[in-house]
Amino acid sequence: MRSSHLSEVSAAEMADYIERLGGVLDRQTGSHLHYRLPNGVRVGSLIHGDCPQALIRGNAEAMGITYRELRARLGRPLVNASRPRRSQAQVERRTGFTKAETLEAIDAAIRTLADLRAFVGQGQRDGAVYQRSYEAALCARREAEHGYLRPAGVS
Repeated sequence: MRSSHLSEVSAAEMADYIERLGGVLDRQTGSHLHYRLPNGVRVGSLIHGDCPQALIRGNAEAMGITYRELRARLGRPLVNASRPRRSQAQVERRTGFTKAETLEAIDAAIRTLADLRAFVGQGQRDGAVYQRSYEAALCARREAEHGYLRPAGVS
């Protein structure tokens, strides 16, 4: 993936810079030129086109300088045009649930559905009867599990 804030370094620019440093063409492999610098370090370039960032980084490392320094010497300095950072106020905090909390909620929903099926199976057709019976069963379960008190009016 190419970054839009990096200007391309052409193969000719890289080869010219290496030759200005005293690099001598050692050999060629396909479209790759291999140079030897006076201190014995080997660096590379291409015959045509733009040099890949990996090649530029490898040459910088071999020369003992940073990538940023090499780009500056080639006349193609890095531009800090990265995406602006969001301030802390703009960062959205997502409140997630743990796996245990999610499984507990699913288990509670399954128990609730089982209670509803049991009340419907009693043959009652009045919704108020279902509601009172369900509330009583739910309160009894909460009291047993968590020690909650039943609301007033629910037996």
